[in-house]
Amino acid sequence: MRDNQNPANIFQVMYKTSNLDRIFISDELARDRIFSVVESHDPRELKNVANDLSELYDVVDKQSLQNAVDNFDSRDTDGVLDALLRKAYNELGDEIIKMNYDEFSARYLDDATLKSALDVFGIKFEQDEFESYKTVFKDFVKICFGEDDEQSENQVPDFVAYCKHLSELYKLCENTGMIAYNFANIFNIISKGYAVGYIDKKEYDNAMTLYADAVKGIFSGFDEYFASYLLGYAFSYDEVDLSAPELQERVKSIYIATNSPFDMLAESRIWSENLNAQKSRINQFLAPIMDMNANKKDADEMELLLNDVKQNCEQCGFDFKTYQKTLDIYITNVKSPLLDYGVELMFNIPETNGIFTPLHELSDEYSFYGAVNDFCKKTKFKFSDGEFPIIVILDSNISLVTNKAIHIYSGMMFFKKLKSFAWIDVEFKAEANYMMMIKGFVDKENFFGVELQAYQDLTGKKFLTEDEQNALTFKDETTAIELTFNNLKRLFR
Repeated sequence: MRDNQNPANIFQVMYKTSNLDRIFISDELARDRIFSVVESHDPRELKNVANDLSELYDVVDKQSLQNAVDNFDSRDTDGVLDALLRKAYNELGDEIIKMNYDEFSARYLDDATLKSALDVFGIKFEQDEFESYKTVFKDFVKICFGEDDEQSENQVPDFVAYCKHLSELYKLCENTGMIAYNFANIFNIISKGYAVGYIDKKEYDNAMTLYADAVKGIFSGFDEYFASYLLGYAFSYDEVDLSAPELQERVKSIYIATNSPFDMLAESRIWSENLNAQKSRINQFLAPIMDMNANKKDADEMELLLNDVKQNCEQCGFDFKTYQKTLDIYITNVKSPLLDYGVELMFNIPETNGIFTPLHELSDEYSFYGAVNDFCKKTKFKFSDGEFPIIVILDSNISLVTNKAIHIYSGMMFFKKLKSFAWIDVEFKAEANYMMMIKGFVDKENFFGVELQAYQDLTGKKFLTEDEQNALTFKDETTAIELTFNNLKRLFR
């Protein structure tokens, strides 16, 4: 995987998959969607991410992020109590409902049983720490039995109901219970928190590694992890029926992750041994709770999308394999470095700057190959043998970037001329210009323009009349564009 991708994202895959993952477009597209550290720096999307953090987790800054993570990291309380209650239910059945706290404590809160439960979650205490933990944990158990000072409601009958109705899931995660739900939320908080700038890259890396190692130490495979997640997911909704409509979104996400034609579970290289058997067990517990009619409808819609893309390719004179190749080249050599510099928005606002990329072919609003056809009609351009498009710009000096050359259509109104610059001859340089654009020079005189008026409005960065200042303000943008086009030159020259 690239530096801007993290295999631990597989532990929050239930928040990342979409219907697009039901079909195979390309390896790089799938990797980019599932494993990217940050999916987008578009301020509009980051605002939504910040709103989600605030509304779902009360996270608004670094400290509240840490508080939220600590609240979800409840292996020593929720995890252990879940395991002990499950142990009691397995031994006593419904009789556990009749137990009071003292009876439960005498049988299941002795030191050996507690330490055994803690060991499942990789938690070890020194003896003095253990005594302090035990005191706090017993107070926590009293709350569950409704025997605390606040006279809380007894939760044991509800737990027994979960054990009965979700027994098939519990069989796959007898020891770990529903703690995977907490871990998935932790990964989600960390990732979103980094995206909006609440933590830096080092803090992100450290946190992801810490919790990824914990998950790999606690769970034995994706079947156990996903079953545990769904238990916690159902519990969070106070729902024992996982086929309930409000729970279907995450059920569907896990189904897609397990059955996608791009094997994202294998791609993570986590729990790779006996992976097919794990998938089989996942599908077995998903089958009774999936809305199969809705599932088929979603799959059919994605097949229609795939057929539309193939038809658009053919109408432009290319086959689908060429599109897949184009997409992989674009994501690896263009989008990835733009994303690293946080400036990929420049190439994702075609409605204002006329830049179309292979990714736009998958959108409902735009067509990459439609833009290519527009360029060809306007300039009377014809592709040479083996040549295919990578980027098309339909603004100012309209241009086409292919695997063989950069084609620029420029000149005065009635004297425009199409000039082609083979990659081997390109000496690329990007400059921020007071005309609110970045000029991409292919030599000392000829350039294409990346118009950024809307970009500056969205990001808050402002072009000034002095290009020396513009060079400083838009340094990341110009550096990233130079890097992407030099990547393409190295690839194609």
